[in-house]
Amino acid sequence: MGQKPIGTARGFAQRVTEVIDERRRELGMSKASLISESGMPANTFHTRMRGDRPFDLNDIELLATALGCEPELILREAAEGTAIGRGDAPVTPIRQGVGGSTQTDLETVELDSTRIAASKDNTPIDPSRGES
Repeated sequence: MGQKPIGTARGFAQRVTEVIDERRRELGMSKASLISESGMPANTFHTRMRGDRPFDLNDIELLATALGCEPELILREAAEGTAIGRGDAPVTPIRQGVGGSTQTDLETVELDSTRIAASKDNTPIDPSRGES
């Protein structure tokens, strides 16, 4: 069986395109520079930006890297209508890992063990009961 065509970008996909373009303009990047830095073929980029086809997740990852943010932030901003880097949505720092891979910096995440840990009777752990 043949695959059904994806069709044009609608709703959320259009907002993703708007977020990418807004971020590009905020950084003072030209479209040519974004295309070059992302490694995306120019025809693919322009087809997606016109809304003829939606960006896929691989596209968003390439563009996010070129824009200096995590792909999740582009999707979150499109979903929430907030602006990346303006304090409305938290910007997750990107740290280079082994072999050039990127990873989210989790050292800044605060964890409350009493909220995530439970005792044998499925109640929060209570040090006053000798639990740890």
